[in-house]
Amino acid sequence: MNPLTHRLQQSIYIASYNSFPWGSDNIFHILARLRPDEVEDSSSVQQCKLESYAATPSYEH
Repeated sequence: MNPLTHRLQQSIYIASYNSFPWGSDNIFHILARLRPDEVEDSSSVQQCKLESYAATPSYEH
């Protein structure tokens, strides 16, 4: 999680069906992957501003 924006990043996988699986959990063939730091939206740090807890409205009764 980015501590400034609270956005979560995760790896992205490009996969296809594995035509020759050797087990029940080997049904995908990974073609490529990107690490979280490769897909992070770097402009979000300037665009996303978290408001304070005190400024956040509460809808509880």
